[in-house]
Amino acid sequence: LPAGWELHVNSDGNDMYVNLRAGITQWEPPKLPAHWEERVARDGKVYYLNLFDGRTQWDWPAETALARLITLPGSTTQLALQASPAASQFEDTRSEISADSAVGAADQMDAETLLAMEPFQYDQAETPRPKHDAEEAPALDGQDRWAVDPLSKQWEEVGKQLALQKHFHDQRYTAAKTIPGVREFVRPYEMNDLVNVWDRQLDNAAASVDYLERQTRELGHRAELRKEELRTMFPVIQRMQWTKWSSTKLFLECLKQAMPSQKIVLNYPRPTQHHRFLLHVFNMAVLLVVSCLMLTIQAPVTEDITALDRTTVVLVAEFFTMPFQPEMVGVVLVAGPSATVLHVLVRWIFFNTAIPASQPPFATEQAQRMQLRFWHELSMMGRWVCVLGTMGSVGATLALCTLVPQPRAVGVLRTFCIVTLWSQLVWPVAKALGRTYVLLSLRKSRAWDGLLNVYPGLINFAHVGVVTPDFLAWRAKKIVEEDQTMRKVFEAADGKYDNITEVVQMELEAEAE
Repeated sequence: LPAGWELHVNSDGNDMYVNLRAGITQWEPPKLPAHWEERVARDGKVYYLNLFDGRTQWDWPAETALARLITLPGSTTQLALQASPAASQFEDTRSEISADSAVGAADQMDAETLLAMEPFQYDQAETPRPKHDAEEAPALDGQDRWAVDPLSKQWEEVGKQLALQKHFHDQRYTAAKTIPGVREFVRPYEMNDLVNVWDRQLDNAAASVDYLERQTRELGHRAELRKEELRTMFPVIQRMQWTKWSSTKLFLECLKQAMPSQKIVLNYPRPTQHHRFLLHVFNMAVLLVVSCLMLTIQAPVTEDITALDRTTVVLVAEFFTMPFQPEMVGVVLVAGPSATVLHVLVRWIFFNTAIPASQPPFATEQAQRMQLRFWHELSMMGRWVCVLGTMGSVGATLALCTLVPQPRAVGVLRTFCIVTLWSQLVWPVAKALGRTYVLLSLRKSRAWDGLLNVYPGLINFAHVGVVTPDFLAWRAKKIVEEDQTMRKVFEAADGKYDNITEVVQMELEAEAE
């Protein structure tokens, strides 16, 4: 059924067709009038186009008899008679005297009988002649005067409309000859065989405007393909999406990856967020226990005190009032790298789920299941290592602090705060600024291209925008496909293929399959 029409069944079981938008109900299947076509707008709404005069409308078209007289070829006289109320009266009068019946009766008679009949004579006595005297004739209005056709005015209106239509048609035809591109609007019937020509031209114009707008934006937008369907098929954005970001957004994303506390909540596949949290807590515990090296250094204040005799306010004030100890700098330089080394070592041993490049992937499903089970059991062991390591570090710190004079514990706490501020904020901000500078430079020149070969993780933002694991799996698959496509393009540029068009054709065929 056409758009907007529905099939319903009444109480008698008969089918009827209903158009709720136009408020039309009919028994016959809906069919568009002549010279009308159903089209779909860019926003998905259905509209109707008159192929003769180019009119468009949203409602279901219903042509009148007068419109059919103007638009359709054929008998214009009979159509005009059907369009006027006087014509219907004329048809009713003519139908009362059926000439077909008289002709049919005459055809049934023999020729001899017809020749024997007397000729018909007009009886003047029975039929009086009309009076022509103006004084004796009754007064008639202009429409009922003798020898005046009641359809003449209607024919005059039809003639005026046809003349007006011809006038504008000539104007459009003249404009079509002088102005290129107007012909398809003036003579739309010539474009019937070309489907969506106007939509294609409109898409091309929109693509040109979009291309000009993207030229003022970031590199990722400027380097995209011009046609939208090609950008969908060859996005090349899953790994290079950072080229579309502003400088502020790029710095914030780099900062999220550099800060250990923020890295916990990022959408990485492995390690899981729970394992990353345990690793982060274990790293902080290691910083705390290494800071206990300050217990071996004498405090700059008197140590001959009784800790139980000191109030909490005094203990807290001593954290800020005790003189600075230069030895804390050395302990900070030892604690930070030590915690980082242990963090990387535990993660590499227990939470490493990557297959080495020298090892081929497992071909059988059973081997893959065994590898996944091994990784799972290894991660469970790593979880307990983090938990026990954290508890042991905190317990060791408390035990060591109870064995030395109380002022030395203040040095441990101050060292831990300094190394925490350095490792969790200052150093991540410095790394994020350096990474942002390198990535921004990559948009403008090739000076840092060699660095990407050594550290490809600089452009790894595959976690950004990930909401579900399925989308993350799709993005990883897409990145691999795009790497293969770009490798073929570079090989084509090096002469392995005839031309890059051949590479694109191969990708299109693969996409179609």
